[in-house]
Amino acid sequence: MTKIVKEYRPLHSDLYTLREEYLEEDFLELVAFAKQPTATFEDLADRLHEHRGVSVFTFPVFKNSFCQYVLEELDHFEASPLPKGRPNTMNNYGVLLDELGFGESFFDVLRDQYLSPLAKLLFPDWYGSSLDSQRPFVVSYRQNEDQQLGWHFDDAEVTLNVCLGRGFDGGNLEIAGMARDRERQFSATVTHTVGRGVLHRGRQFHRALPITAGERHNLIIWMRSSSIRARSCALCGDRPRLVQVEGFGAGFSPPQTDTTPSPCVTL
Repeated sequence: MTKIVKEYRPLHSDLYTLREEYLEEDFLELVAFAKQPTATFEDLADRLHEHRGVSVFTFPVFKNSFCQYVLEELDHFEASPLPKGRPNTMNNYGVLLDELGFGESFFDVLRDQYLSPLAKLLFPDWYGSSLDSQRPFVVSYRQNEDQQLGWHFDDAEVTLNVCLGRGFDGGNLEIAGMARDRERQFSATVTHTVGRGVLHRGRQFHRALPITAGERHNLIIWMRSSSIRARSCALCGDRPRLVQVEGFGAGFSPPQTDTTPSPCVTL
């Protein structure tokens, strides 16, 4: 990762600092409303497209022009000779955005100033004291590569999934119940639209249906709350016992006294 950040030369260097001109006006209005001290879950949900019964919300986030610039940046990176890591343990194709240098000036700002006010009202049980870290990446689906992704849940308390586009058919998102309840019965289908975000609890079962033509690229942000993770590991559900590591520790904060080794360290 250090090699990539040091040697990669961006195509659109201005993308790496979040600007409100990249964001849809409707999204900015939603965030402004959520920041009001009198805002409630009911009032905010009324302003969103809610898939009732599964607590999934969709709303515009990024302008189409921004999505296009991101795709151009990803093409530029993929064409470079630099090493590339898989976005996660499930997808074979995509980009870890931290590798490109997207960091505090983009995703920290997006999480703290824009997404946290929404998540705090919509998912208070998963927000904890704050959403204080994230793992951002892009997943890619094409014919002859990854075409779908089976039922799974995320290593996150709250997930934002935004379609970046590039013409495709199929590829809808299905979302079911919580992983702890082992409830995979189909509950809701979301059709991807460029620039539009899907906000859901990370530990909900969901899957990506096959694309039938073209290619699809989605920006995924796994947002994490260290206060929630101190009580329950997102992957195994047990109270974590952590080992100190260098770099990023998958959203965990070390406890004050318990340093017993555990496999629940990183993803």
